[in-house]
Amino acid sequence: MRNYYRTKEEHRPTRRRVFAAAVIFLIAAVLFLGVLIYNNSAARDEPVEGESFSLAEFQAVLAVKEFSSDRRVGAISGVKDAAGKAEAVWLEIYGEAVEDEKPYVVSRDSENGVWFVTGSLPRDFWGRSVMGGTACILIRDDGTVLAVWHEK
Repeated sequence: MRNYYRTKEEHRPTRRRVFAAAVIFLIAAVLFLGVLIYNNSAARDEPVEGESFSLAEFQAVLAVKEFSSDRRVGAISGVKDAAGKAEAVWLEIYGEAVEDEKPYVVSRDSENGVWFVTGSLPRDFWGRSVMGGTACILIRDDGTVLAVWHEK
């Protein structure tokens, strides 16, 4: 006759099984977080092309003396170039904190030959925007910086 009842000792998982399960769980968690971080960082480095805008929308900004600039960053050839030159100006003014505002959104007013580059609000683990402001810059096609500011 077979005994179908187990003793308390037989029900307890061995230390090896508990340790193996913990190691497997930790490896899976590290791999999951690694993939999540890799995917987010790769997408964040590429600038996003925004909708076109009109320079007239920024007349109030251009009127503020503190936002004006006498910098020249060189002629702009495209979206990536505009984002790179905007980031260089922002790093000089605001420091490395602007890198948290990637991906940058780049828009162009083709009528006036002006680029508008702005940061994106950082997102939390669940993809929701966190509170705060973003860096902004207006640059002419020839590289003349019209205005630099940070929204709150």
